[in-house]
Amino acid sequence: MFAIGAAVHSLRARRHGVAAWSVLGRLLVIGAAFNGSSFLDFADNISSIIMALLAFGAIACYATALFLLVVSRPRSPLGPKSATDVG
Repeated sequence: MFAIGAAVHSLRARRHGVAAWSVLGRLLVIGAAFNGSSFLDFADNISSIIMALLAFGAIACYATALFLLVVSRPRSPLGPKSATDVG
């Protein structure tokens, strides 16, 4: 649910990059869940490593989305209001 909410809120805030990374992270979480259940059902080691890699990819996607939220602030179309308001 968090991933869906993050994507919706970022689209409303016109942050399409954050929304894309959130959706990709959610897809990776779903893939990790399927491979985790496959590992529990069939006990294949490859399912475990795929689950771990997909979970790592999801964490990387969410970290990238958080980085984009911090770094890219919305810019005013009028520019800075004063010389001290540049940073």
